[in-house]
Amino acid sequence: MNQTATVIKPLVKQSIDWIASLKTNEHQTLKQIYSTYRSSCAALITRKYQLTEDESKEIFQLSVIILYDNIMSSKLEELHYDLKNYILGIAHNKVYELYRRKKREQKLKNETLIRCYLLSESEDSSVSEELIAKLQNALQKIGDPCSHILQLFYYKNYSLSDITTLLDYKNVNTTKNLKYKCIKRLQKAIAFSSTHKS
Repeated sequence: MNQTATVIKPLVKQSIDWIASLKTNEHQTLKQIYSTYRSSCAALITRKYQLTEDESKEIFQLSVIILYDNIMSSKLEELHYDLKNYILGIAHNKVYELYRRKKREQKLKNETLIRCYLLSESEDSSVSEELIAKLQNALQKIGDPCSHILQLFYYKNYSLSDITTLLDYKNVNTTKNLKYKCIKRLQKAIAFSSTHKS
């Protein structure tokens, strides 16, 4: 009886030593990294994180820059898995930074819009009359206490502490949470009026 031994192949080492290659011929190596991985990485980022194609390409490019910096500063001296996975690991972190930035920008935009309405700054060319009308309608729909809290905070510039005292709430955190919920209700009311035009 012949017994054949099972041969277990070791993990295949990458065919290209990207680190050494970047250190010796960075321009050509960066071009090769782009041509090899850009399309597949950007497509995966777009699909997985539901970003636009441009956002995904920007994330990929930023990830390659960080890869390059890590290699040149000797933070990365050896790849323990393939280059594509390393780039995608960086991209994952950059996507969440993008999400946080978008969330901050949206919050700022919403607060600016509320201030413009409450201060009757409709002459501000960046805020359309239609948007002001939507906001006015939404504020009426959400009613009190939300409308009152938002007017105190944005129009009269009351601090959360002042509002807490005036409206006899338990503490500042209660007022802060309520203001947050009111802004969310306002956003939903604006979104609803945008999708249900008469």
